[in-house]
Amino acid sequence: MTDLIFHIGLAKCASTTLQRKVFCHEDGYLGTAADMAREDNLAKQLQQCTPFGGRQTISSRGLGEWVERVHRMQARKWPTAHRLILSNEILSGASRLSDRPVLRVLSILKNRFWTEGRVRVVLVLRNQAARLASSYVQGSNCRWNPGQAEFERLVERKLQSRRYVRLLDYSQWVEGLGQVVGPENVCVLLLEEADTPEFWGTLAEFCTLERFDPRAFAAINQSRRNVRSRAGNRWAISELDTAFRAKVGVHKFMNLLWPARISPAIRNRCRETAIARLDARYRKRAAKIPLAERETEIHLSDLVLRTVRDRCGPFNERLARQLGRDLEPLGY
Repeated sequence: MTDLIFHIGLAKCASTTLQRKVFCHEDGYLGTAADMAREDNLAKQLQQCTPFGGRQTISSRGLGEWVERVHRMQARKWPTAHRLILSNEILSGASRLSDRPVLRVLSILKNRFWTEGRVRVVLVLRNQAARLASSYVQGSNCRWNPGQAEFERLVERKLQSRRYVRLLDYSQWVEGLGQVVGPENVCVLLLEEADTPEFWGTLAEFCTLERFDPRAFAAINQSRRNVRSRAGNRWAISELDTAFRAKVGVHKFMNLLWPARISPAIRNRCRETAIARLDARYRKRAAKIPLAERETEIHLSDLVLRTVRDRCGPFNERLARQLGRDLEPLGY
């Protein structure tokens, strides 16, 4: 019996660290990793038949074929493995039709395709205000004039969206995952505790990590800081990158209208051409913006913290009851 463990994010919750520093060193890792060949990256391949990366529906046939590829890889590389792990933060994303489409994917896998072992899930959370700030500065290299005022307007605008607020309700994740795979098969971790041995110990025990020392990693992690996070709830703004902005814009358009499996060579040439032309337009516009006007950081002001907590407070109270602990000291 082999368990299939999904680490699904959330976004801006140390997914890259888990992938590059923890999971990729374990036998039975199916992806994602920066240097992993696409044919070996079963986590990325899962997107081809599920509602992520522009796709809106689930292909049951494609999902079955994906499971067959997983079994073939296991037989070839880890025939005695008792658990397999895949990590892809895009699996926690929303589609046009569902706030949490991965729940349906997990349900189909559990009930139809992965019945000889358990389907289990790792979910890492982070208080909503910090996630908003981290997301903003990550995208600041695509913004013309990022800064505190724009950040506060963006937070206000997002929190006026009913759907966006629903996506900040972490208690719905805990409830939904528990209903689909069973509460005992869900591991919820809080990123605010990532500098403690308990955080990494819980992860290691749940995923049966055999090459990982939780205490040693916690000690190393205590000396690290997010490259954009600074003391006092402050976050560094990146320099404008017109090429990256062009790449993001083109990818969004092409992922929606031109699936990667259709004429991939022609698609790649069209993509590169579109990126180059859009980048040239962006560079002309950027040349007209005085660099001195570009701010260098934002902070989580009292206004932002109060606004986020007012909207997310009821969700976090429910989450605290689900986890059986007080989350307010951690910013929830």
